[in-house]
Amino acid sequence: MDNHGLPQVPLALDARLVALPLGAYGISYDMSTRKTEDNPPRGWHARRAPTYIQLVKHLQNCGFQQRQYSDWLCQDIQSIEPYWVMIRLKRILPPGKFESTVKKNIKMHLVTLEGFDATPDIQLGGLYSPELEGPTPAGLVPPTIPAVTPPPGGPLPKHTRDSEEARDHNNWRI
Repeated sequence: MDNHGLPQVPLALDARLVALPLGAYGISYDMSTRKTEDNPPRGWHARRAPTYIQLVKHLQNCGFQQRQYSDWLCQDIQSIEPYWVMIRLKRILPPGKFESTVKKNIKMHLVTLEGFDATPDIQLGGLYSPELEGPTPAGLVPPTIPAVTPPPGGPLPKHTRDSEEARDHNNWRI
């Protein structure tokens, strides 16, 4: 982390990003409906709307305009800006939900040039998500992530709907 609380860009990626010109950059993403809606341990047992509302708000606040359902564009920005916007999508609540439900293809691209696929870095187990940030459905935690079963009786993560499976602490990892 740097002294602004943001993870540092890997040097190999930094050189490529800095070399890109000022321009119109897009961000696109693909979230897993099943991992959002399925009961624990395979999902969050949550509605999709709260996540998408937070995505829209974050991207709009950063100056992006929606072009299609999950495709956003911002004009006249430096290349590093959309990259950090993508990384900060991890702040969507509850902690750990975004990186455990992003399917593939969270990418930024300079319109007319190559894109940067940040998916592996943002997904749980990637560079920016090396550990759990909050209770996560057990079936969404890769075996490479250190995790334990939480004690019984804890509150459900924000936006998780109540169900027998959701209340079963064995279906969660922290």
